[in-house]
Amino acid sequence: MPATAAETTELMAWCAQIDAVLTRHAALWLSNPYRTPEPDWIHTRPDLAAAVIGLDEARTTALDGDPEALAAFLAPHLPDLAAVLATCEPPQATARIDGDRFAATHVPGRKWEQIRHFVAALPVSRTPAVDWCAGKGHLGRTLARMQDRSVRCLERDPALCAEGRRLAGNLPMAFEHCDVLEDAPAIGSGEALFALHACGALHERLLERAIAAGVRSVALAPCCYHLTPRWQARGPAWNAPQLDHDTLHLAVQDTVTAPGSVRRARLAERAFRSGYDALQRALRGIDAYLPQPSLRGAERRLGFESFCARLARHHGLHLPEDTDFDRWLRLGWERDARCRRLELVRHGFRRLLELRIVLDRALPLAAAGYRVSLTRFCPRVLTPRNLLLTAAR
Repeated sequence: MPATAAETTELMAWCAQIDAVLTRHAALWLSNPYRTPEPDWIHTRPDLAAAVIGLDEARTTALDGDPEALAAFLAPHLPDLAAVLATCEPPQATARIDGDRFAATHVPGRKWEQIRHFVAALPVSRTPAVDWCAGKGHLGRTLARMQDRSVRCLERDPALCAEGRRLAGNLPMAFEHCDVLEDAPAIGSGEALFALHACGALHERLLERAIAAGVRSVALAPCCYHLTPRWQARGPAWNAPQLDHDTLHLAVQDTVTAPGSVRRARLAERAFRSGYDALQRALRGIDAYLPQPSLRGAERRLGFESFCARLARHHGLHLPEDTDFDRWLRLGWERDARCRRLELVRHGFRRLLELRIVLDRALPLAAAGYRVSLTRFCPRVLTPRNLLLTAAR
């Protein structure tokens, strides 16, 4: 059945509700404390600033890793944010399936759990499936085995296609060497498109091709919204402030999968970057942020002085021989600690931004006559990118 006008209106009302909160509090989530160490909202919202700056290290870390606890912490200061988060969070989809061990072969444990939950959230169907950006075809192989359906796997890496064919064995699967951004894969109206964590422009292209071909259904778990050349709203007029790359990246900054050693390395790099930022402002006599390029892990491990020398060359700056790098690194740790507390306010809007981005992708499907649904296909502990957008005719 096609989507009704009432269903489309409901989606638009959902967007408008989120837009209202994002617009009202734009100063809180648009301002990046790493680039602007003293955001204006510190002075306009002294209650909020005092609440986060006064947190100890353990509480700061705990809140940043627990969106529900963070929402509760911010609720006395931002009650409308807490209310819209509670109202707009999609429901959890059905419980996971008891997949057989063979289907999990050659699939990393966490990825397998994500696939199990993803497939569990889908209705059983025999419609021919297309696994978009399939890799080795782990998702497609699971669909073929557990729903007894034929699967076409689109993948741009020939080596992954070859490995996928080997893993498929006698399953009804075909691998096509295809770059979905550069090529125009043939998509039939009688097919169903699937993508688990297709990044940025990849999932945008899937939606474009799905609507153009009039496919039977779509099941998409999007991610990495910042990996697109330029943000373009595809739903109704975006009434909240426009999203730049930094804000799109904000929507996917939370993680639950990094081991402790990786988190510690990230903290050290942030301190390095904050220390260098303070140093470059002093050297230039200009209190303004300079974009910093990414560096390889080996370069970071050479120490703070080497780190600063590398970035100074990039920015065309001269480091005086008497530069007290220990002092600037201490300042970097202090600035980073304060910044992570101020960032908690910004991070409180991450889920709302993600929901609005995904809803913007849902509306063109509804306008094209699809019945659209947005749910959570797995617990956050498996992946924070747990939104599942489904559409069917």
